[in-house]
Amino acid sequence: MRDCESGRVNTILVKNLSRFGRDYVKMGEMEEYFKARNIRFIAVQDNVDSLAGYDTLMTSIRNILNENHAADTFRKIRLARRVAAGQGKYMGSYPPFGYSKHPENKYLLIPSEDAPIVAEIFRRVDEVREIVRTDVEDALSVSLGTATRIIREMLGKRFIKAIGQGKNTRYYKG
Repeated sequence: MRDCESGRVNTILVKNLSRFGRDYVKMGEMEEYFKARNIRFIAVQDNVDSLAGYDTLMTSIRNILNENHAADTFRKIRLARRVAAGQGKYMGSYPPFGYSKHPENKYLLIPSEDAPIVAEIFRRVDEVREIVRTDVEDALSVSLGTATRIIREMLGKRFIKAIGQGKNTRYYKG
């Protein structure tokens, strides 16, 4: 906008009005801003060219529709995710520890290679009643970050419970 004010820009070219903005009021303000500074505004797909003249009523209607389209799309996406989650589909990017995504759909699977890890942690907890993060690191030969992620996932699923804070946190079977 500083370049527009300083006169360095005399034309603004956009693919369509919805790419420039979706707020009806703000778009009207920008239209007036460009007129006041003799800046040519072109929206290619919407056939808007301020130099050639255009139907301001139709442009206003398009801006209103663009604003509503963005809000409607957001609602539809949210509803689709809610329906998929209700069907038991996993909507996250990465499956939690101990699970993998089915290759053809979004359901979670418990892979056989992770089952021994969870079993080993439970066995350790059963032996000594409680464990600390370093016990998980040693038992599974994993890094601090991986041990923390495994513990966090097990806490989230309420497989284990925590007592204390920070490095003094102890975990026991939930």
